[in-house]
Amino acid sequence: LSPQTISALGGILDANIRVTGTLDTVVAEGTASITGGKLGLTQLGAVYDGIQLQCASAGKDLQIREARATSAEGTLELRGVVSLKDPAVPAVDLKVSLEKFTAIQTPNIKANLTGELQVAGKVSAPVITGNLQVNDSYYVMPDEGKLDSIEVVELTPEDYAMLQRYFGYN
Repeated sequence: LSPQTISALGGILDANIRVTGTLDTVVAEGTASITGGKLGLTQLGAVYDGIQLQCASAGKDLQIREARATSAEGTLELRGVVSLKDPAVPAVDLKVSLEKFTAIQTPNIKANLTGELQVAGKVSAPVITGNLQVNDSYYVMPDEGKLDSIEVVELTPEDYAMLQRYFGYN
């Protein structure tokens, strides 16, 4: 694991899972848990502590009974199902609860999130619905001219229509 990606990693994984079948027909049976987990993601500048996970698999579904993590003074909780009916493109049906969860904390960005989200569909194109509040957060705008990659983008009427559909923007 590269230090450019992972800044901290820890915890105890206890697993008893049997995987059978082929790549096209994966079948898993058993349970897995993580206790005392810790994960630091270098590019996000955040360390997620107190990671707890309880899951069980029966056939083509992985049931996440409980997943929990803390970051700064906030929490993230997750429950739901990961389906391997199509192992090449797993599908999810997850409920995510966040309370003052610090998802990102770098010198230029801080994101504290509170809300309830539902994540459903194929992991390659999930549908995320719910309510999310971004509080006690910041984004430092770069000085114009400091980034060589900045370019002006003209939005077309189709772009504005897409924004309206996705965000209700007028």
